Amino acid sequence: MNPMLSLFISGTLTTLWVAFVGLCIGMTLGCIAGIMSSRRITSPFIARAIQAYVFVMQGTPLYVQLLLMCFALPQILNAQISPLTAGIITIGMNSVAYVAQIVRGGINSIPAGQWEAAYVLGYSQRATLWYIILPQMVRTVLPSLINETISLVKETSIMGAVGIVELTKVAKDTVSRTLEPQWFLIAAGIYLAITGLLGIAAHALERKFDYDKGL
Repeated sequence: MNPMLSLFISGTLTTLWVAFVGLCIGMTLGCIAGIMSSRRITSPFIARAIQAYVFVMQGTPLYVQLLLMCFALPQILNAQISPLTAGIITIGMNSVAYVAQIVRGGINSIPAGQWEAAYVLGYSQRATLWYIILPQMVRTVLPSLINETISLVKETSIMGAVGIVELTKVAKDTVSRTLEPQWFLIAAGIYLAITGLLGIAAHALERKFDYDKGL
């Protein structure tokens, strides 16, 4: 296999791995945080704590968060954190803040009458949330969650700054060796292919939800 091709395949796989694990962290913890900070579920203390977290994560650059995770935190904890682990955690915890806001807004947008009607029918708060509110919320926030997924894939491009050999770093190192800037175009094309496939899958998912809603 062509060495350049092998490098780009390896970099692409690293990009996809960082994005996948980061997305799992972001979606899982973000959904929990969004539910726990919604109007009908939260306590004032939990709501303020989540809002403070969101404020910090959205108010600081992802690059700075990566540097803190990779260099400052290990020194504070007197522990070793590999660049790949630091990158995945940074991507995931940054995504948590955005997903939490999306989910919280989606739950809060459901009319209060939906909750009251469910309580009248004998549903508990948990059952109301699971069977009544969340299915409606998903249809509302799905486009925003899809955009967050695509953004997360592109955000992995900063991981090369701490030595992670992902797609952008492979392209940058290749250009440095060959002095041929067209390798950046190849990297851009790969990113475009990944986000394009995600967009197609997302469109199919949206159509499925619209179909189910019509039934």
